[in-house]
Amino acid sequence: MSQHTFLTTCNGQPVRVLLGWDRPLQYHFLVVEYTDRPGGDPACCDGEPFVYSNLDDPNAIGADLDYYVGILGSLGITVPQSMIDQVRLDGEFNRGNFVVEHVGEGRFTVLAGGNRC
Repeated sequence: MSQHTFLTTCNGQPVRVLLGWDRPLQYHFLVVEYTDRPGGDPACCDGEPFVYSNLDDPNAIGADLDYYVGILGSLGITVPQSMIDQVRLDGEFNRGNFVVEHVGEGRFTVLAGGNRC
């Protein structure tokens, strides 16, 4: 599985976007979760830890990467295009065991895994 993360905000709350490719299951996935706030509860909005998870979305079954880009847009979340491009390559090359932290357009750190495509 590839895992690409990006820290941003959603409705004024800090969130972590996790977008990637699940090699064994052969599909893309998306999770947007609230992150810890200093001195605060790790979750927001009535204790719900997730803004979005593909596991809770019946329309996500068999969805492609563009579906998740649309979900991000509907949430008002912008991620670097380079992140989307890298996740798209993960699917095309069936790349797994790859963990990447994105910090801005074209700026990312490979934390674990193989070579960047």
